[in-house]
Parts: sequence; C-alpha cells; structure tokens
Amino acid sequence: MSTHLYDLAPTTRFTDRAESYALGRPSYAPAAIARILDGLSSPRVLDAGAGTGIATRLLTQAGARVIAFDPNYAMAAASGRHVSALARAEEIPFPDSTFDVVTVFNAFHWMRPDRALPEMRRVLRGAGRLALVWNGWEETHDGTAAFVRILNAFAGDHPPENRAMEVAPLYASEAFSDVVCHSFPYVHTLDRDTLMLRVQSISYLPAHGEVITRVQEYFERYAVQSAVQHHYVTTAFVAKRAAA
Repeated sequence: MSTHLYDLAPTTRFTDRAESYALGRPSYAPAAIARILDGLSSPRVLDAGAGTGIATRLLTQAGARVIAFDPNYAMAAASGRHVSALARAEEIPFPDSTFDVVTVFNAFHWMRPDRALPEMRRVLRGAGRLALVWNGWEETHDGTAAFVRILNAFAGDHPPENRAMEVAPLYASEAFSDVVCHSFPYVHTLDRDTLMLRVQSISYLPAHGEVITRVQEYFERYAVQSAVQHHYVTTAFVAKRAAA
C-alpha cells in the first residue's frame, strides 16, 4: 500500500460519499479564514480541491471573490453550485497571474505536490499567497480521543495522517517561500444523525457493520444534551509566491 494518498484514486474516492461529506464534515475556525485573507480587500481566491464547498462558502462570506474547483463531479454537485469547475490541481484550467490567493482545505494530501505547487504559483499574481489548511484532531479531549480510536481500529491499511510529511513539499518547493504556520481551535458539535454522516463521509471506513455499532455506543457514552463535540485544531500553512 502506498504511503501517499494521492496514489489512492483521489478523483473518484468520495463519489459515493459526497452527500455525507457535505452534511457531516466539520467547518473551519473563522480565525483561520481571517488570517488567510488578512490585509486583502475583496481578493480573488482560487479554492483548489474544494470538495463540497465547505471552505468556499466561508471565504465568500468573508468578502473574497472565489472560484472553486474539484476533480469529482459528485462532490462538486453536492456543493450547491459553490464549486463551479471540474479540474485537478496538477492542471489548473485558469490563466497565469489570475488570483491573489490559492487555498487548499483538507485536500493537499490528495494532490501530487511536484505538479500542483508550480501550477498554484503560475496562477497567482506577483505578491500572491498560498494557504494549505487542515483540521487536525485535538485528542486531549476524552470524547475526541475515543472517536479517533474507533477510526484507527477500522482504518485497515489506510495510511495514517502525517501532517509533517504532507506539508514538507511546500517547505521544500522553489515555487513558494516564507511559510508560516498558524493554528486555531475549532469545535464541531454533532447530533446522532450528523455523527453517522460524519462516519459515512470517511472514505476508508465501511458504511455499515461493526463500526456503526461502535459509533452508536460512543454516542451513548459521550453525548451531552443529545450531541457530542469533536475538538480540532485548524492549521493553516501560509506561504508567499516565490519571485521569478
């Protein structure tokens, strides 16, 4: 099994989980959006690998003019027209020097960095910036840690998260410079139905069977006022477009 997620059919992997993804996945810390757009007035943003448009909507609400794309038709269709183009980050279908910011939320690990990073630089204007963003589990909270243990128990040979490995190509790339890491807490509150959708949105988990039983038991143990909370850290790696 490859240690790189971009080798694992990234363009079709979520086709049968798009609706669950749109309804069950967490959002991102508002402070991360503010930091990415800091100092920019109505910037033109390209949201790459936008999935169902979760971050696209946040960027738009923050005043950005956003164009979003994803390679998966089902995911884009579930975005409610927020994702308007079908494309891969390795072959961005936009002209040179078009955008002020390129963002990638929870998707860079599905892209081939040696091809995607030069493409992102190409479509950025002179002083443009790139933001690679992930939600990572904050396992100091008992309920969150218990949920992650269930995920790990059913992950099979799916590669574990390795954020340092995933972001290393950005630090090494000649296309970008001055990488700065920013981290912000975020809490996702889920009722029973949303929790089930969250589980069903995870591509490496079975959609039924023992894992669902375990998650139902987890909900009964950790729910307060008919909901559980998943604690995350939204981490944004923001870099400058390298000079020619």
